[in-house]
This record gives sequence, C-alpha cells and structure tokens, in this order.
Amino acid sequence: MPKEEHVHDIADPIQDFIDWSKKKINFKINKKKLLKRMAIFIVLFSLFNVWLYNIEYKRYVSQAPKQFVKAREDFVNALMFHMYYTFLVKTIRIDFMNPILYPLKKPRDHFYQKGLDALPIEEAERAFWFDMFEVRPYNYSTNAKYGSLAKHYDSEFAKVFIDKVYKNIELLSLYSFTDHKTSDITDDTIEVYIDLINLYSSDFHLHPKGFLFRDENLEKISRDEKSYHRLLNIYQWQNKFLNLYKINDIDQYDKVMNPAMGWYSPYRNYYDSLFIISSFILFYKINNNTFECQLDKKYFDAIEESKTALMKVLDNYPKTSRQYKTFIREISYLNIINNADKNRMINNQNPLMLTVDCQ
Repeated sequence: MPKEEHVHDIADPIQDFIDWSKKKINFKINKKKLLKRMAIFIVLFSLFNVWLYNIEYKRYVSQAPKQFVKAREDFVNALMFHMYYTFLVKTIRIDFMNPILYPLKKPRDHFYQKGLDALPIEEAERAFWFDMFEVRPYNYSTNAKYGSLAKHYDSEFAKVFIDKVYKNIELLSLYSFTDHKTSDITDDTIEVYIDLINLYSSDFHLHPKGFLFRDENLEKISRDEKSYHRLLNIYQWQNKFLNLYKINDIDQYDKVMNPAMGWYSPYRNYYDSLFIISSFILFYKINNNTFECQLDKKYFDAIEESKTALMKVLDNYPKTSRQYKTFIREISYLNIINNADKNRMINNQNPLMLTVDCQ
C-alpha cells in the first residue's frame, strides 16, 4: 500500500518580500494622500478664518472710536472662538458648560475678559458683550426656557451668573453707548435688555429644585429685602428705558414691541416679566405693611395691562395649549386680589393669596 503523501506549503522568501513591499508602497501612497488632504483642509480652514476675521474686524473695529480700538480687537479675537463654541452649543446641542468645550471656551474667555478690561466701567457696550458671550449660550442650552438655573447648574455658578445679569441690566439702564456708528452693537439693544430682564425675573429665585412658581419662592420674596429692591429698581429702570427709545428710536421700539411676533417674542417676554415683577413688588409691600393705595396702584395697573397684552398674544392658541395653561397657572400663583376690581380672578388656588381694597 503506497504511503499517503502530505502536501506542505513551501516558503518563498522572494514572494513574501514582494508582497510586503507592495503593502508598504500602498501604505506610503495612502499616507501621502491623507497628509495631502489634511494640508489642503488646514490651508482652506485657515483662509476661511482669515476671511471671517477680516469681516468681523471691519464690522467692529474699523469704525470704532479710537479709545475702543484695543478692546474691539480683543472682542473680535474672542468672537473667532465664540463662533465655533456657539455652533456646538446651538446646533450640535452640547451644553454650554460641558468641559468638552474648554479648548474653545478658555481662549474665548481670555480675550473676552481682556477686552472688557479695556472698556470703561460705565459703558453700556459691556452689556452687549455679556449678552453675546454669556447669556446666549445659556439661552441655547435651555431652549430659552428660563427658571431652572440653580437646578441644572451648581448654586455657586447660578448666584454669580444672576448677579451678573442684574449688573448688566443696571448698566444698560443707567449708562449709554459711546459708539452709535456700529449698528451691529446697538440695533438689538431693546431686545437684549428685555431678554436680560426676562432671564432675571425667571431665575433670580435660585431655588435648587427649579421653577419660579413655588410657595417657597413667594414666601422668600415676602421677606427678602435685597430681591425686592432689585425688582423695584428694574421696574423703574425699564419704564424709563423704553420711554427713552420711544422718543429716540421709534423704529427699533416698534420692531421689537410687535405683538404679531407671537408667544416667543420680546413683546411677550416684556409683559410676562412686567407681570411677575409687579406681582412680587406688591407681594412684598403688602406682607411688610408698606403698601399705599394711591402710590402703589400703578403695580395693579401694570398687572392688568400685562394680562391683557398676554391674552392678546394667546388669541391664536387654543385653551388646551401649553402656552395657555402656563399663563393660567402663572396667574393662579401670582394673583393678588384688589377687592375693588370687579374683573378679578375667582377661585384662586394659591394659599398665599393676598387681598387689598384699593380704588
């Protein structure tokens, strides 16, 4: 019987070398293509940023007052990082405090602070910068649903942030813009101002569980003198601020205060904040026996004006809508009844409800 033949693979060093060489050459070719493409991307990206920088430089620096040139240069430097930071926050939906944004946020904040240091302390433009670099990212991260600042971010950050919001409301209220030629800075002043007040009135409570309309917050405002004085200041500042724009820039005023813009608009935000602020001022005054009918009747008038304006905006929304339900709940929590008001809301569910007699 013949022996079974076994077939063995015979090593071929020459063929192995040829195969290895082909792979090496192919890798080198692919590596060269990759490096070439990366180089092209870097060049195009650099050219794109140079182009963007020139646009922003012309917009903010070219016509800037001489004393603001250095600050505006730092502003534009910060803006170059901020555009990519904003894209990731607004479009990709990365939270504005996410550590992954640090490589963009760190240099942005460096130039932002450096620019602020070069601006006068009593310069309204500082508030424009604050809104762009700090408020809008928060707005994007919350989808403009203010009220839970201390719940979603730590209380220390929330307190510092809300104090900044108040300081910048004060800045816009008491001081003016030096530069009136750069329209990109002043064209949206009213909208920025209203948004800052809307943010403050929604988040100043700093309750760790979030939401403004809680019994604890109503109790807090009844004894928190600091919060009361801040709200009183904002109420007074806002009236003067808007009246000034009615006289000096009616076009911007009419554009912003347009009820046709709907529920998500500066018009709605203005009256919502006015309603909240007026109610809390009254709540404090009545609880602390400082309410004076003739002097403080204006707050009742502001509340009624706000309700009317907000109901006008809600005309296009069904009563089953979230917007309508939110507004009714807000009225329920903040309803301070004037017994002389025949049109007052009935069946209030708020156990902390107050009543006064004021003709």
